[in-house]
Amino acid sequence: MNSQNWERIRSKGKLRYVLKYGMLYFGLPLGIMASLVQRLIRNSFSFDSFLTMELIGDLIGRGLFYMVFAGGIYGTFSWNSYEKKFRERAYSAREYE
Repeated sequence: MNSQNWERIRSKGKLRYVLKYGMLYFGLPLGIMASLVQRLIRNSFSFDSFLTMELIGDLIGRGLFYMVFAGGIYGTFSWNSYEKKFRERAYSAREYE
């Protein structure tokens, strides 16, 4: 990500970044995929198990769990990583002025 994009994103704040990029874009899809893969493995790769109400409950539960925990952790670490790179670039740019 270039500095201009990061400046625009960081101006909206860390909480918004973690919610959007961590929880929504990373955690929720991860939870859905984990639920689908587990269902396939548990049911010997039978696609009949996808047409049940149990699957919907599993998707919601696992999706929310991964969204909050994995997404929150990923978003926080990602934010901190981009911030560190941004500060290093800003510091090195000031040295050459």
